[in-house]
Amino acid sequence: MDPAFREATFNYAPDASENAFFTHWSILSESTAQINFNYPMTTDVLDATRYELQPSGRVTEVTFVDASNRVIEVSITGAAFGALGYPVSVILQGGTAQNGAPMLTKSGNVATFSEFKPDLQEAFVYPNPWRKHTEFEGLRFANLTQSATIYVMSASGREVITLQETDGDGGLQWNMMDLWGNRIKPGLYLFRVEAEGKDDFVGKFEVLE
Repeated sequence: MDPAFREATFNYAPDASENAFFTHWSILSESTAQINFNYPMTTDVLDATRYELQPSGRVTEVTFVDASNRVIEVSITGAAFGALGYPVSVILQGGTAQNGAPMLTKSGNVATFSEFKPDLQEAFVYPNPWRKHTEFEGLRFANLTQSATIYVMSASGREVITLQETDGDGGLQWNMMDLWGNRIKPGLYLFRVEAEGKDDFVGKFEVLE
Protein backbone atom coordinates (compact mmCIF):
# COMPACT_ATOMS: atom_id res chain seq x y z
CA MET A 1 0.00 0.00 0.00
CA ASP A 2 1.20 3.50 -0.77
CA PRO A 3 2.75 4.90 2.45
CA ALA A 4 1.03 8.22 1.72
CA PHE A 5 -2.26 6.65 2.69
CA ARG A 6 -0.98 6.27 6.27
CA GLU A 7 -0.73 10.00 6.73
CA ALA A 8 -3.38 11.79 8.76
CA THR A 9 -2.89 15.56 9.08
CA PHE A 10 -4.59 17.98 11.46
CA ASN A 11 -4.41 21.75 11.88
CA TYR A 12 -4.77 24.10 14.84
CA ALA A 13 -5.03 27.89 14.54
CA PRO A 14 -5.30 29.76 17.87
CA ASP A 15 -5.32 33.54 18.03
CA ALA A 16 -2.47 33.99 20.50
CA SER A 17 0.57 34.68 18.29
CA GLU A 18 2.65 35.79 21.30
CA ASN A 19 2.83 32.14 22.32
CA ALA A 20 4.36 29.08 20.73
CA PHE A 21 1.95 26.31 19.71
CA PHE A 22 1.51 23.26 17.51
CA THR A 23 0.24 24.22 14.05
CA HIS A 24 -0.28 20.80 12.45
CA TRP A 25 0.76 17.18 12.86
CA SER A 26 0.77 13.90 10.96
CA ILE A 27 1.24 10.17 11.49
CA LEU A 28 4.44 8.70 10.04
CA SER A 29 4.12 5.13 11.34
CA GLU A 30 2.55 3.21 14.21
CA SER A 31 5.28 4.46 16.55
CA THR A 32 6.27 7.86 15.12
CA ALA A 33 4.56 11.15 14.34
CA GLN A 34 5.60 14.59 13.13
CA ILE A 35 4.56 17.83 14.83
CA ASN A 36 5.05 21.38 13.52
CA PHE A 37 5.42 24.54 15.63
CA ASN A 38 4.59 28.12 14.64
CA TYR A 39 8.09 29.31 15.69
CA PRO A 40 11.61 27.83 15.68
CA MET A 41 11.97 26.14 19.06
CA THR A 42 14.81 25.72 21.55
CA THR A 43 16.25 22.31 22.36
CA ASP A 44 14.16 22.08 25.54
CA VAL A 45 11.34 20.62 23.42
CA LEU A 46 13.59 17.62 22.69
CA ASP A 47 13.29 16.47 26.31
CA ALA A 48 11.02 13.41 26.09
CA THR A 49 10.08 13.74 29.78
CA ARG A 50 8.22 16.97 28.96
CA TYR A 51 5.68 14.99 26.92
CA GLU A 52 2.63 13.11 28.09
CA LEU A 53 0.92 10.43 25.99
CA GLN A 54 -2.80 9.78 26.44
CA PRO A 55 -4.63 7.47 27.02
CA SER A 56 -1.53 5.32 27.68
CA GLY A 57 2.10 4.82 26.75
CA ARG A 58 5.00 7.25 26.78
CA VAL A 59 7.18 9.34 24.50
CA THR A 60 10.65 7.82 24.20
CA GLU A 61 12.48 10.17 21.83
CA VAL A 62 12.05 13.60 20.24
CA THR A 63 14.26 14.97 17.46
CA PHE A 64 14.26 17.97 15.13
CA VAL A 65 13.47 16.97 11.54
CA ASP A 66 15.56 19.73 9.94
CA ALA A 67 17.56 22.87 10.67
CA SER A 68 14.46 25.07 10.91
CA ASN A 69 13.81 23.75 14.46
CA ARG A 70 10.08 24.10 13.75
CA VAL A 71 9.35 20.41 13.13
CA ILE A 72 9.89 17.49 15.50
CA GLU A 73 9.58 13.73 15.13
CA VAL A 74 8.12 12.00 18.18
CA SER A 75 8.65 8.29 18.93
CA ILE A 76 6.37 6.44 21.35
CA THR A 77 6.08 3.08 23.12
CA GLY A 78 3.19 1.38 24.90
CA ALA A 79 0.68 2.77 22.40
CA ALA A 80 0.27 3.19 18.66
CA PHE A 81 -0.77 5.82 16.14
CA GLY A 82 -3.28 4.80 13.50
CA ALA A 83 -6.78 3.55 12.79
CA LEU A 84 -7.31 1.89 16.16
CA GLY A 85 -10.74 3.14 17.18
CA TYR A 86 -9.55 5.71 19.69
CA PRO A 87 -7.46 8.89 19.53
CA VAL A 88 -3.91 9.17 20.86
CA SER A 89 -2.78 12.57 22.14
CA VAL A 90 0.76 13.92 22.54
CA ILE A 91 0.89 16.73 25.12
CA LEU A 92 3.90 19.01 25.62
CA GLN A 93 4.28 20.54 29.07
CA GLY A 94 6.52 23.57 28.79
CA GLY A 95 9.01 24.50 26.11
CA THR A 96 10.13 27.82 24.65
CA ALA A 97 10.54 29.28 21.17
CA GLN A 98 13.86 30.80 20.12
CA ASN A 99 12.25 34.26 20.31
CA GLY A 100 11.31 33.62 23.95
CA ALA A 101 7.63 32.83 23.35
CA PRO A 102 6.40 30.17 25.81
CA MET A 103 4.34 27.18 24.75
CA LEU A 104 0.60 27.52 25.11
CA THR A 105 -0.97 25.25 27.69
CA LYS A 106 -4.35 23.47 27.68
CA SER A 107 -4.87 24.11 23.95
CA GLY A 108 -1.99 24.61 21.51
CA ASN A 109 0.25 22.10 23.26
CA VAL A 110 -1.91 19.05 22.38
CA ALA A 111 -1.63 17.03 19.15
CA THR A 112 -4.40 14.43 18.80
CA PHE A 113 -4.05 11.64 16.23
CA SER A 114 -6.81 9.53 14.73
CA GLU A 115 -7.35 8.14 11.24
CA PHE A 116 -9.21 5.62 9.12
CA LYS A 117 -8.00 3.44 6.24
CA PRO A 118 -8.79 3.77 2.52
CA ASP A 119 -9.53 0.03 2.30
CA LEU A 120 -9.91 -3.04 4.51
CA GLN A 121 -6.87 -5.06 3.51
CA GLU A 122 -4.94 -4.33 6.73
CA ALA A 123 -7.85 -4.97 9.12
CA PHE A 124 -7.00 -6.93 12.27
CA VAL A 125 -8.25 -7.84 15.76
CA TYR A 126 -6.35 -7.26 19.00
CA PRO A 127 -5.47 -8.67 21.38
CA ASN A 128 -5.32 -11.91 19.42
CA PRO A 129 -5.46 -14.37 21.00
CA TRP A 130 -7.58 -12.86 23.75
CA ARG A 131 -6.78 -14.22 27.21
CA LYS A 132 -8.53 -13.84 30.52
CA HIS A 133 -7.21 -10.98 32.64
CA THR A 134 -5.94 -9.14 29.58
CA GLU A 135 -5.62 -5.35 29.94
CA PHE A 136 -8.51 -4.98 27.47
CA GLU A 137 -12.05 -5.65 28.63
CA GLY A 138 -13.04 -6.70 25.11
CA LEU A 139 -11.71 -7.01 21.57
CA ARG A 140 -10.85 -4.20 19.18
CA PHE A 141 -11.19 -4.30 15.39
CA ALA A 142 -8.64 -1.95 13.81
CA ASN A 143 -7.47 -0.56 10.45
CA LEU A 144 -11.05 -0.10 9.26
CA THR A 145 -12.47 2.35 6.76
CA GLN A 146 -14.53 5.39 7.81
CA SER A 147 -17.61 3.15 8.02
CA ALA A 148 -17.78 -0.63 7.93
CA THR A 149 -19.86 -3.67 8.89
CA ILE A 150 -18.28 -6.55 10.80
CA TYR A 151 -19.84 -10.02 10.84
CA VAL A 152 -18.54 -12.30 13.61
CA MET A 153 -19.09 -16.05 13.25
CA SER A 154 -18.13 -19.21 15.09
CA ALA A 155 -15.64 -21.57 13.45
CA SER A 156 -18.63 -23.61 12.23
CA GLY A 157 -20.14 -20.55 10.53
CA ARG A 158 -22.87 -19.78 13.08
CA GLU A 159 -23.67 -16.08 13.38
CA VAL A 160 -22.41 -14.54 16.61
CA ILE A 161 -23.08 -10.82 16.10
CA THR A 162 -23.03 -8.01 13.53
CA LEU A 163 -21.18 -4.81 14.45
CA GLN A 164 -21.16 -1.37 12.82
CA GLU A 165 -18.27 1.11 12.66
CA THR A 166 -19.81 4.55 12.09
CA ASP A 167 -17.77 7.19 13.94
CA GLY A 168 -14.90 7.35 11.43
CA ASP A 169 -11.98 6.62 13.75
CA GLY A 170 -10.92 3.42 12.00
CA GLY A 171 -11.69 1.02 14.82
CA LEU A 172 -14.36 -0.54 16.97
CA GLN A 173 -14.39 -2.01 20.47
CA TRP A 174 -16.58 -5.06 21.12
CA ASN A 175 -17.58 -6.29 24.58
CA MET A 176 -17.56 -9.91 23.33
CA MET A 177 -21.29 -10.36 23.92
CA ASP A 178 -23.27 -12.25 21.27
CA LEU A 179 -26.70 -11.53 19.75
CA TRP A 180 -28.42 -13.08 22.76
CA GLY A 181 -26.48 -11.14 25.38
CA ASN A 182 -24.15 -13.95 26.34
CA ARG A 183 -20.38 -13.69 26.68
CA ILE A 184 -18.74 -15.69 23.90
CA LYS A 185 -17.02 -18.91 24.92
CA PRO A 186 -13.37 -19.82 24.36
CA GLY A 187 -12.67 -21.01 20.85
CA LEU A 188 -11.80 -19.96 17.32
CA TYR A 189 -13.91 -17.29 15.60
CA LEU A 190 -14.08 -15.86 12.09
CA PHE A 191 -14.92 -12.32 11.06
CA ARG A 192 -15.74 -10.64 7.76
CA VAL A 193 -15.53 -6.88 7.25
CA GLU A 194 -17.49 -5.13 4.50
CA ALA A 195 -17.52 -1.50 3.35
CA GLU A 196 -19.25 0.06 0.38
CA GLY A 197 -17.03 0.07 -2.70
CA LYS A 198 -14.22 -1.88 -0.99
CA ASP A 199 -13.06 -5.48 -1.17
CA ASP A 200 -14.16 -7.56 1.83
CA PHE A 201 -11.65 -8.74 4.41
CA VAL A 202 -11.88 -12.09 6.19
CA GLY A 203 -9.86 -12.92 9.31
CA LYS A 204 -9.94 -14.96 12.51
CA PHE A 205 -9.23 -14.61 16.20
CA GLU A 206 -9.01 -16.92 19.17
CA VAL A 207 -10.48 -16.60 22.66
CA LEU A 208 -8.62 -18.49 25.41
CA GLU A 209 -9.50 -19.20 29.02
